[in-house]
Amino acid sequence: MVKKPLSDEEKGKIARFQHSLSSESYPPYWRCLDGEQLTGIIKAMETRPNVSGVMQDVIVVQEKNDDIWSVWVNGYIKTALELRKATIGSVINIKCGGKVKVEFGHDYNALQIRILN
Repeated sequence: MVKKPLSDEEKGKIARFQHSLSSESYPPYWRCLDGEQLTGIIKAMETRPNVSGVMQDVIVVQEKNDDIWSVWVNGYIKTALELRKATIGSVINIKCGGKVKVEFGHDYNALQIRILN
C-alpha cells in the first residue's frame, strides 16, 4: 500500500491534533482486558512522563469511530514498532494478552502489535 501525500487540510488537522497533545488534556489511557483489541491510525509517537513521573514512550491511536486512546509502550514494543517502520499515519492493531507479573512486583499488559499498512 502506497501512502498518498497529505492535503493541506489533513496537515492542518494533524498540526491541531499535535498541538492539543501538548496541552494538559491528553487522550485517556487504553486499559485493556485480556483478548481485547485496539485498531486504528497512529496519530502521535512521543515520550511523556507517566503517573510516577518517569519518562515513558507512548503512542496515540485513533479508532475508526474517532475514539482516541494513548497506549504506554515498553522497550520491546517500541523496538517492534521501529523494526516494522511504524510512523504517524500507520494503521496498527494492538491485542492485549492480559497482565503479566514480574519478580520485582510490578505487572504490565502483554501487548501484541501488527502494523497493517
